[in-house]
Amino acid sequence: MWHDLPEIITDDMPTPIKYGHPQMKPVYNETEEEAISELLEKMPEEFREDFESILHQKKCEEELWKIVKYADTISTLIKCLREKSLGNKDFDSAFLSLEQSLLESKDPEVEYFMKTFLPSYGYTYPETSITIQNDPN
Repeated sequence: MWHDLPEIITDDMPTPIKYGHPQMKPVYNETEEEAISELLEKMPEEFREDFESILHQKKCEEELWKIVKYADTISTLIKCLREKSLGNKDFDSAFLSLEQSLLESKDPEVEYFMKTFLPSYGYTYPETSITIQNDPN
């Protein structure tokens, strides 16, 4: 829940922009860290230490933050599924991109969630993946 808190200040940057250029991600990370510092400064002092430990990602919590990122991506995928079920084709490309990202993760928890819970949103987990190779001729 807390990983989106800096977006109160930065707003949510679309993923294609955030990751579209190799120089963009470090700049975005720096901007997000500045937003976290600003948020902490605005909090009552008695809350700062607790929130600082939540908002700053620590090396020892990498696995946890990876799961948080997957959960965020799955949440967005569900939004796309809902929109698609209403006939909104504007979400088709975002859905495909998110689905590909989740499938490529090969994370067992992600796979379990997608197979177990996403069918209630009309999602069918692809049991086999077909790789199409380009014909050089």
